Amino acid sequence: FFTDARHGWAAGDEGQVLTTGDGGVTWFPVSVKTRPRLTSVHFADETTGWAAGRDGLIIRTDDGGIDWRRLTEGGREDLADIYFLDEERGWAVGSRGRVLYTSTGGRRWSPRLTGTSARLFGVSFADELHGVVVGEKATLLRTADAGITWEKVPLDVDEDLFGVRLFDAKRGLAVGARGRILRTEDGGESWHARPSLTQRWLEAVAYADERVAVAVGSQGALVRSEDGGETWSPIILNAREWLY
Repeated sequence: FFTDARHGWAAGDEGQVLTTGDGGVTWFPVSVKTRPRLTSVHFADETTGWAAGRDGLIIRTDDGGIDWRRLTEGGREDLADIYFLDEERGWAVGSRGRVLYTSTGGRRWSPRLTGTSARLFGVSFADELHGVVVGEKATLLRTADAGITWEKVPLDVDEDLFGVRLFDAKRGLAVGARGRILRTEDGGESWHARPSLTQRWLEAVAYADERVAVAVGSQGALVRSEDGGETWSPIILNAREWLY
């Protein structure tokens, strides 16, 4: 996760957190003092960030990732993704349809009923009201009331969906297995498949601006759009690793 062109963070197995200050050229480990796998990291600004992962673990930093402290004690369902609008309001998603919400910067979390038991992999909010979560078996839920209630959106696909990103309250992208890319322009009420020109698993998607977007995934897969997600072109990398 990057807050600007130079400063970024990555999380992984055994509680590992890495940080870069030169746009990803060099990375340095920081001390987290935890062992469970971390699956997601998100920063509200250059100093305030969170990471989440296995056993419901959530940790927070207030100094740009130098020091981290636990906000939960674990022992819950695994968490797959975390997203914050600002320093106080955030959401986390994970196994068994779990969605958690905080308005206290992660110090206290409350569950939100979703009506699904599917494993959820990704969450994104456009503003304080409008959000989307995605998960296994083409699960896609949307909310217009800050996650208090969730509506399941019917889709004409059946692949697992791993990543989602909303550009604003109308436009968004979701990605998943077998190169699946979905696009919405009506606030998530309907989603339409777009050809990605790859059959590799796509794990994450992000906007650079309203026209340029990038999705990444298995075996170094990277596809890029220059028209807001309508059409995509593969970018060839000399990499075989999974990209997130």
